[in-house]
Amino acid sequence: MALTIEEWLKGLPKAELHVHLEGAVSPEALIGFAHKYHLDMPTQKEVLLSQFEFVDFSHFLRIYLLISTCLREKGDLKYVAREHLKQAAEQGVLYSEVEWTPNTLLKNGISYRDQVEGLVAGIHEGEDAYGVTMRLIPDVIPGEGVEAASALLDEMEVCRRDEIVGFGIGGPETDYLVEDFRGVYARARDLGLRTTAHAGETGGPEAMWEAIVNLKVDRIGHGTGAVKDERLMNMLKESKIPLDISPTSNLRLNYTKSYSSHPIRGFYDFGIPVTLNSDDPALFNQNLLDEYITMYREHIFTTNELKKLASASFEHSFLPADLRDDYLSRIASYPDFIGEPRTARLQPAENLTL
Repeated sequence: MALTIEEWLKGLPKAELHVHLEGAVSPEALIGFAHKYHLDMPTQKEVLLSQFEFVDFSHFLRIYLLISTCLREKGDLKYVAREHLKQAAEQGVLYSEVEWTPNTLLKNGISYRDQVEGLVAGIHEGEDAYGVTMRLIPDVIPGEGVEAASALLDEMEVCRRDEIVGFGIGGPETDYLVEDFRGVYARARDLGLRTTAHAGETGGPEAMWEAIVNLKVDRIGHGTGAVKDERLMNMLKESKIPLDISPTSNLRLNYTKSYSSHPIRGFYDFGIPVTLNSDDPALFNQNLLDEYITMYREHIFTTNELKKLASASFEHSFLPADLRDDYLSRIASYPDFIGEPRTARLQPAENLTL
C-alpha cells in the first residue's frame, strides 16, 4: 500500500538547524512549570494558546522571555531537552541544532554549568530512548551588550562540551552595532565553534551584510530581507552562505503575507542555499514535519525538491563530515514518493517580495 504524503514526509530523514529550545517547550510543559513555580501566567491551555497570537516581533519577544522564566533548575533543562528529542523522533527529525539563551536563564538562578549539564543529560537520555540526537548553540541577545556576550564565552571556554557546536546572536537586529561583536565572534571561532546569526528578519539586507562582513558567519538565520538587495542575493549564491528559513514563523510575525509570496522558493530557484525550519514550533503550532507538509500542500516544493531540502539540512549542519555523509546516504536510499504528482510555483528573482 502506497504511503500518504504525510507518512512519506515523516519517514524522510531530516535535520533542523534553526529551532529555539525555549520556543519548543510544549504548552503542557509550560503549564506544569507555572504550577511548579507559582508563576503569573495562564494555566489553562486555551488561555495560554491565546497568548500566542502575535501582533508583532516585540509581542513575540515578551512571550518568549516569559517562557524563559519557567526554566529554573537543572532538571527543567534535562526534561525539555529529552522532550525535544521525543518530538523530533515523532517527526522523523534525526538531528537538530538547538539554540538557547544562557544569559537569560542566568537571571533565573541557573549557572551556565548547570544549564549545560542539564541539557546534556537530557540529550543522552533522549538519544538512548528515541534514537535521534541534537547539538547545542548558545546565543546572546545583542541588546545586553558585548560584555555579556564575552562573559558567556568565558563560561563556554571553562565548561567545554562536545555537544556544543556553535555560537549565535538573536533578537532585534536594530538594537546594537554588529561591528561591536566582531571580536566576540572571532573568539568563538578560536574556541572551535561554528557561527550563525539572526539577520534579515526584523532588519533588512543591511543586517545581513553586517553579519557576513563583520561577524563572518557560517550560516544566517532567516535572511528573508535579502529579497530587497540583488547584490546581496548574488553574493549569497556565489559564496554559498546558507539561509535557515522558517516560513511559518515569518508568516505568523507578519514578515510575509502568505506562503505563496514567501521568498524561500525564489531563493531556491536563484541558487541560494536554503534549509527549512520551524524556529519556535510550540509558539507557532507548526513543527518541522508540518513545515514540509505545508510546503508540499501549498505547491511551494515538489517531493523531489523536498528531498533535496532534507539533504541540504545535513549538508549545511555543523556535523562532522563522517556523520553528515552517513545521514546523506540514508536520504539517497530513501524511496521517491509514489502518489499524486504535484508541480511547484516558480518564483523568478525579479518577482520576489515579502
